[in-house]
Amino acid sequence: MIVLTSDRGLCGSFNSSVLKAADRFYAENKKKYAKVDVYCLGRRAGDFFRKRNVEPVEVVVNLVKDIKYEMAQVLTERLLEWYDTGAYDEVQVVYNEFKSAISQVVVQETVLPVPHETLASETENTPSITFEPEAKVVLDQLLKRHFAVQVYRCMQESIASEHGARMNAMENATKNAGEMIRTLTLTLNKIRQATITTELIEITSGAEEAAERLDLVAHHLERAAPIEPRMFEDHGLPAARVEPRQRALEGHRLCQPERIGRRGLEAGILPRAYPSGGRTERQIVEHQHGFQP
Repeated sequence: MIVLTSDRGLCGSFNSSVLKAADRFYAENKKKYAKVDVYCLGRRAGDFFRKRNVEPVEVVVNLVKDIKYEMAQVLTERLLEWYDTGAYDEVQVVYNEFKSAISQVVVQETVLPVPHETLASETENTPSITFEPEAKVVLDQLLKRHFAVQVYRCMQESIASEHGARMNAMENATKNAGEMIRTLTLTLNKIRQATITTELIEITSGAEEAAERLDLVAHHLERAAPIEPRMFEDHGLPAARVEPRQRALEGHRLCQPERIGRRGLEAGILPRAYPSGGRTERQIVEHQHGFQP
């Protein structure tokens, strides 16, 4: 049995379909015949049968690159020699027949003995044919060439089917990769948008909380009240640690102009009247900092 496959994968079901048919034929006929040997054209076929403890007679590789009619002639001479000596009674070929770029059909056919049709009975109108040299010699040469051409045709069919199957497989892989890229890009954009939205919400919440805290501090500063952590808790804000600088603002120092500054005036802090030339403390601060309300 001659099995034609490729040397490499990435060609869809090209190899698996041929190997399934060859394995089925081997399982069905290994008990029917005294022996069933396998001749592999392609590395995949050799690896397949070796894994099943079936050692091929020979494994030919690089069929796509090295295919020539002379290769088919060498193979047919060996097969004819084995057939003539009685080593084999029949030669089967399992290969993919090329139908189109997207369609290949697994074919199993008998190449030896050469199938022949029943000859029509001779009639009176049948012309006499003279062969030179003898008909037997001519027929022997024709059969050898016919067998070589059939084996070479099977090789070409298999190679053409491999190219078609590989092209179809790569096209499907490209489409699947493009669909995967689009899906992953959409997922990435969704995750990034959700992350940005979460960060914006956190920033907005933090800004609102900071604004409330500043308003509360400004309110207590207006009343010259000491800053304590519990005053934040009373207004629903997290308790804040009282810094030494905040403590320094308590009491009498709270009303000193240089402690308030321009930001304090902009925040609306209204200090107590400061007895200095009839001017209030706010007017003194405005004069020192050049602030115009």
